[in-house]
Amino acid sequence: MDGPIIQYPLPRLCSFDYPGAHDRHPFEPGPIDCSFAQHCAGAAQRATARMLRDWMRSEDGVPVEYALAMREFFHQLIGLELIAVHLGGGASTYEFARTLINLKVYAWKPVVYLSNFSTQGTGELLEMIDPFQLKHPYT
Repeated sequence: MDGPIIQYPLPRLCSFDYPGAHDRHPFEPGPIDCSFAQHCAGAAQRATARMLRDWMRSEDGVPVEYALAMREFFHQLIGLELIAVHLGGGASTYEFARTLINLKVYAWKPVVYLSNFSTQGTGELLEMIDPFQLKHPYT
């Protein structure tokens, strides 16, 4: 793909600070481990679903030695994989958002997906955007 890399801005973390965003989702490691196997095959240090859950829940976030690999992992996720990591990751929406913001994830699909859960400072959730209906700017 030719052309500059477009960075899409993530909402600020404060826009995920509403009561329902702090409720933790159940932990379903199977689909997340499958995504790691697909997107991180051959990586020297491949994370597991349990490691990701612990990092998302921790104030410290992802350790430095895994940060680049995790950022690339989130950049590659699409549609159902994003939903599986978010809703099956054992963390809250706030913790999921904090993780993506701290990793500086700017790929358009994770940003659009995460923006669905942001209040963008209005105090109200925005109308849901269907990430499957969006077109990449290069297509």
